[in-house]
Amino acid sequence: MDLLCRSNEAVIKAKVLDTIARTGAQKGLAFGSGNSIPDCVPASGYLAMVNTVRKL
Repeated sequence: MDLLCRSNEAVIKAKVLDTIARTGAQKGLAFGSGNSIPDCVPASGYLAMVNTVRKL
């Protein structure tokens, strides 16, 4: 959740892509905040994570 709150969209996208590369893009991989998405998470951070995964 800290990454989604404090990082810009480029950093979040890079982290998502790095995580996928490290796991070998195995089926069943899920992304989330590790928690619920509270109001303090900027929509841009959450959407950067979601949209990066959707575009794969």
